Amino acid sequence: MANYATNVDLQKILPTILSFGVSDWTDQLTLATADVLELIKVDWFRQAANDRWGLTQGYLNSSDFPALDEDKLDTTKLVELTCYRALAHYIMPILTNDAGVEDQFFVKMERYQDRYKDEWDVVKRRALYDFDGDGNFDDVERFRKRGVRFARA
Repeated sequence: MANYATNVDLQKILPTILSFGVSDWTDQLTLATADVLELIKVDWFRQAANDRWGLTQGYLNSSDFPALDEDKLDTTKLVELTCYRALAHYIMPILTNDAGVEDQFFVKMERYQDRYKDEWDVVKRRALYDFDGDGNFDDVERFRKRGVRFARA
C-alpha cells in the first residue's frame, strides 16, 4: 500500500514541519494511511456498498459481502485527511514536550484533531470508490445517507 500523502503534502499544511529536527515523516504518514484505509473500510465502504447494492445488515459480516479493492480508491481525495491524521495522532505527539504543560505542539495537535474530523466529514460525502471499475468516480458512486422515515404510531 502506497502512502496517500508525502512530506511535501505535510509542508503545504504546515510549512515548517521539516524544521523541528526531523527531516522525514514517512513512517508517520504510513501509520496515518493505514488508519485512513481502515476508516474507509469500516465507516465508508460498508455503508456505500450497502446503499449501492441494497444489501441488508446481515451481509456486513458475511463472506458474501464484497471486499474493498484498494486499487479502486480515489486516493487523491485522501491526501489532506491523511496529513491531518498524521499531524494529530503521530507527529505532534512526538514533538510535544509531554511535561503536562500545553506547548505549541500540544495546541497544534488538538487543532489538527479537529481538522481531521472536519475533513473526514467532507471526504465521506465524496465519490471515493470506483464501484463499476470504469476509471471514473461518478456522483452515483457516492455514499448517500438515506432519509429519515417516519412511521405511524
